Amino acid sequence: MLTPASVGSDPRPQSARLSPAMAPPPGMPPSPGPSSSRPLACTRSSYQPAPEVTRANKTPQPQLATVARAERTKTMDIMELTGRTLRISKQSLTCINDETGKTEGVVRGCIQYTAAPIRDQQPLFRAVKASGLWGSGRMDQVIISRGRLHYLDNQRPTYNDELDRKRRALVQGAQAAGIVVIPCTIKK
Repeated sequence: MLTPASVGSDPRPQSARLSPAMAPPPGMPPSPGPSSSRPLACTRSSYQPAPEVTRANKTPQPQLATVARAERTKTMDIMELTGRTLRISKQSLTCINDETGKTEGVVRGCIQYTAAPIRDQQPLFRAVKASGLWGSGRMDQVIISRGRLHYLDNQRPTYNDELDRKRRALVQGAQAAGIVVIPCTIKK
């Protein structure tokens, strides 16, 4: 009977320990045992260990574009958006320069209320419902940042008195419900 001590202590080479059916053909080197961690590259004529992949073999990828983008894009706080032009994404707000149309800064770590998971929406739903924003068609302008609700009030002129009255009523309802209102211009 084999014991754990007798398995690893066999002084014979591995090819001698194998049964004749499992032994490599004559003239072939014995295959490395289970102690080898290198995979085998199989060819028709011989068995050779696969070359090891190291950091020296890999060529470094240039990251110049991300460095340049990071230098020119400023990370902003959500309260810095007051009076600015911005574009709303699912998980970020991008501040845009009015004259050049280029990105001035990005607010990260925020999410649209409608895109947030239910576990994040549920504790804030009463405030959204009480403010009158729920069902108003402006839910894409309600943002969750650091556990607080923010309403991005679009200051773009509408030239319609009724729409302006509705917008002012939504702003008053949001402020009464404790939602932070940020006046800004939203670019679609």
